Amino acid sequence: MMRRTSRFVLAAIAAAAVLLPLVAAAQPRAVALFNGKDLSGWSHFLVDPKVPAADVWSVRDGVLVCKGEPLGYLSTETEYTSFTLVVEWRWAPGTAARLGRAPNSGVLLRVNGEPKPKGVPRAYEAQLQAGNAGDLYGFWGMPLEGDAARRREAKGHELLGDMVGFAKMEAAERPEGEWNTYEITLDGPSLAVVVNGKKVNEATGASVMPGRIALQSEGGEIHFRRVELRRIGGQGADPAAAILAKHKAADEEYLKAAMSPFTAVAVQYFQPGQTIRLGVGLAGAAFGPDAEGVDVVDLTLQDGAFFVAPVAGAPAVVKTSGKGD
Repeated sequence: MMRRTSRFVLAAIAAAAVLLPLVAAAQPRAVALFNGKDLSGWSHFLVDPKVPAADVWSVRDGVLVCKGEPLGYLSTETEYTSFTLVVEWRWAPGTAARLGRAPNSGVLLRVNGEPKPKGVPRAYEAQLQAGNAGDLYGFWGMPLEGDAARRREAKGHELLGDMVGFAKMEAAERPEGEWNTYEITLDGPSLAVVVNGKKVNEATGASVMPGRIALQSEGGEIHFRRVELRRIGGQGADPAAAILAKHKAADEEYLKAAMSPFTAVAVQYFQPGQTIRLGVGLAGAAFGPDAEGVDVVDLTLQDGAFFVAPVAGAPAVVKTSGKGD
């Protein structure tokens, strides 16, 4: 049996892929929300729509630079519910002196609803204001519960609506110009933040719902170097496993009918970057790698979430779910 790597299998797989419905991969993986090159996967909102986004947000030497004016935010095009988010940030040297006050920004979580005309959406916030990194807030009625001694709240605020927040337990951020690391874990109703390796705040009672992630333009030049997300399991996690199980059963039944007389069909799911081994037979048909009379290829999955239904001697099908998340 000849073993080789072939591009021909891509065309065969693409043709076979029409047999299968779209489905998300279940295994969580780290996702770089900022690719270090451009703003692919992000959209923006600014309170002054006449200002071009490029005047506020740009990428320089792998760093996402936000000028801080006018008020607004850059948000992901994908929504997330439960995750751990790692953000590296720093304030541009001399920012506080130029402003005459502490520069301000924030990481917004579970952003939902229409943009607010004043620029702060309905969301949770992990504060980035210099000196206050680690404070937590819920804006426009987003609930939070926590230590009463650190609680802050306001009703009918012009910018924030009904707001509740909790001050950080201790300071852990570094001086202006130095890089900091935020680790934000939002798991169902629970929210916790770690700044430079120290847990500085936690809260419960958060609304469990999908929403976008956003980085604020709120006053002062701020830089972001790493924005990376990993979906998490456990209580309150996204119901990916249940969705996957439902699709898996449907896929197996569909394949049994579509690939008759082959009835031994099993569906397995894979992640981008993994390498799978397939057999390629006559006319480019894809088979399990143990089938007789086939060439075996090693295919590295590149784009989106893939799945494959391989059984020895029976057709194997691979499909991408698009860009994935």
